[in-house]
Amino acid sequence: MNISLHRPPLSLVWLAAAIFAWLPASLRAQQWLGDEFPVSLVPLPEVDPAPLAAFDQAPLADDLLEPPRSSQAARSLDDDMGPPGEERSPFRSRVYWIPTQKVLSQPDDWSQAGEQINLAAPLYIAPGGGNLWLATGTIDHLSINTGAILPDSQLPVPDNLWKIEGGAMNFRELDNGWKTAAILTIGSVSDQPFDALRDMTVTTIGSLEVPYADRDAWNFSFFYSPTSQLPYPLPGLAYIWRPSEKLRANIGIPFSLQYRPTETFSIVASYFPLTDATILATRQFSDSWSVYGGYQVVNETYWLADRLEENQLFYTFDQRLTLGLRRKLVGGLSLDFTAGYVFDREVFQADGFSDNRRDRINIDPGALGAVQLIWSL
Repeated sequence: MNISLHRPPLSLVWLAAAIFAWLPASLRAQQWLGDEFPVSLVPLPEVDPAPLAAFDQAPLADDLLEPPRSSQAARSLDDDMGPPGEERSPFRSRVYWIPTQKVLSQPDDWSQAGEQINLAAPLYIAPGGGNLWLATGTIDHLSINTGAILPDSQLPVPDNLWKIEGGAMNFRELDNGWKTAAILTIGSVSDQPFDALRDMTVTTIGSLEVPYADRDAWNFSFFYSPTSQLPYPLPGLAYIWRPSEKLRANIGIPFSLQYRPTETFSIVASYFPLTDATILATRQFSDSWSVYGGYQVVNETYWLADRLEENQLFYTFDQRLTLGLRRKLVGGLSLDFTAGYVFDREVFQADGFSDNRRDRINIDPGALGAVQLIWSL
C-alpha cells in the first residue's frame, strides 16, 4: 500500500470549509471569554499535552478549545509538536509523515503518515457569562505502509487507523469563585471505525478549582478513558502555584510548569503518568515569526477489529525531538513547519501499557516532518 500523499490538501480544504461554517459562533464565544478562560484546568491527558504559553489563560494543554481524544498521548500536539498557542484555536488541521525505516525483527520496511482535523464551537453561552457549553469533534487518520505482521497473533499490521470522536465541554464559574469543568467525548478508535460496539470509546474528564491565598488554587480532577495507558478512573490533585506573572506551576498530578522569563521566550513542560511528557521552548522574533524546539513522548492506542482478546489494545509508541517554525498569517491563521527525529519506536498489543506485551515490533529511528494550519480567536 502506498501512503496517500494527496490527503493533506484535502484536510486543509475541510478545515477552510469548517472555518466559514463555524466562524460566527466562535466569535460570539470570544466576546464572552474575553482575555481569560473561565476555568483553570491543569493539563489533563487526552486533550493534547503542551501547556499554554499565555499564563493568564487556563493550561488545558496546547489549546483551551482542543477537543479531548481517546489515547494517552493525544494530549500532545498529536503526531507532531508545535509551539503552544497564544490564543484559543477552535480550528486546527495538521499533517505529518515519517519516511521509510527498517523493521528490526522482520525483513520489512515501515513508513507512516497522518492527518487530523479538530473543531470546537459554542453550543450555549449564558447571558453575563459564567456558563459555557462547547461542542468538539476530531477526525484523526494514521496510514501505515509496511509488509510486517504481528508476530504472535500472525495478524497483518493495519494499513489505516482512525480516531473519530465528538463530544462536549462545560465550563462554569460559581458565585463563590470556584471553577468547574466537565468534558465528555464518544467515538471509535479502530482500524475499522464504528464497525462494532466493542470498538467504541468514552472519555470523561472533570475538574474543580478552589482559590487559595491571593493568587493560587487547588485543583481536584478525575480522568477516565478505556484506551489510556491506565484504563481505569484516575483521580488528580494539584496545587496551582502562581508566584509571579512569569511563572506558573501545577504541582501534583497532573504536573505542568510554565515559565516566561522575557516577553519573547517561554518554556513549558507537562507530565501525566505513565509516559505522557512534553518539554517545549519557544522564542518569538516578531509578531509574525517564532521558532520552537522540544521533546515529546507519543503514545497512541486503538482497538483492532480482528483482535483475539476483547480488552487488548494496539499501541504505537515513540519519543521525538523537534524543531519548528511558526508564521502568523492574516485573519487569525498561522502556519507551522516542524522537523524532528523519532526514536525508541515500537508497536505492540497489550491489555495495558505495563501489562505483558504481545506482537511487539521495533522500528529504526528516523526523521519526522509536519505541517499545521491553525485558526485562532
